Amino acid sequence: SHLIRRAPSAYADGVYMLAGQNRPSPRKLSRLFMKGVDGLGSMNNRTAFLAFFGQLVTSEVVMASESGCPIEMHHIEIEKCDEVYDSHCEGDKYIPFHRASYDRKTGQSPNSPREQMNHVTSWIDGSFIYSTSEPWINAMRSFQNGTLLSDNTGKMPVRNSMRVPLFNNPVPHMMKMLSTERLFLLGDPRTNQNPALLTISILFFRWHNEIAARVQKENPTWSDEDVFQRARRIVVASLQVYIVYLFVNDLVYFVLGY
Repeated sequence: SHLIRRAPSAYADGVYMLAGQNRPSPRKLSRLFMKGVDGLGSMNNRTAFLAFFGQLVTSEVVMASESGCPIEMHHIEIEKCDEVYDSHCEGDKYIPFHRASYDRKTGQSPNSPREQMNHVTSWIDGSFIYSTSEPWINAMRSFQNGTLLSDNTGKMPVRNSMRVPLFNNPVPHMMKMLSTERLFLLGDPRTNQNPALLTISILFFRWHNEIAARVQKENPTWSDEDVFQRARRIVVASLQVYIVYLFVNDLVYFVLGY
């Protein structure tokens, strides 16, 4: 489905061209506004976990930054002698930027500007845990006692030996692509992006298997499918409680003060 716009689009030509060509580079703005001393405590007694859980929440309801096909590549300008990207002051560095996929029926005229697509469900249904694809979740399941596939310890998901299409960006310090088989097989292609997001995803993976074990113990005659679906509903309900009554309430208090 299309992403819902709360304001009109602002393409340079009103149809599809990138805006902001006469504005500062995003990298310049990030250096200007995000630079500061590390290790400062939160004035509101919050930890970095709040931000990472927020990333998980957005992953649950939106996925719209995937590259289109064919890829539309643009450059984000880098200032000469940028301490991260141009430490040798060569002045020829840039950050590659791929434009997001969009509905091909749009972007043809001012009456129908380009509209980006949401590739996951926009409600809280545990799609980052269970995926939105039946073949994908089937690759994750053990089909025994309603559980998800785990390694020999029973505590971690298996690696992606089935080559499910997980996001596989180049490793920054190695500057090359590595095999997707090194990544953990989880429900959202973005969960291996950073350690915090991966950790939270593994927690919900373990929570599903724990709930499945409890359901199986209480209902020993149930089939694998019955146990899996009951555990899934309980886990999704837990996620809804965490997001709506804990995370959102905390943000409302943080922003509005009540």
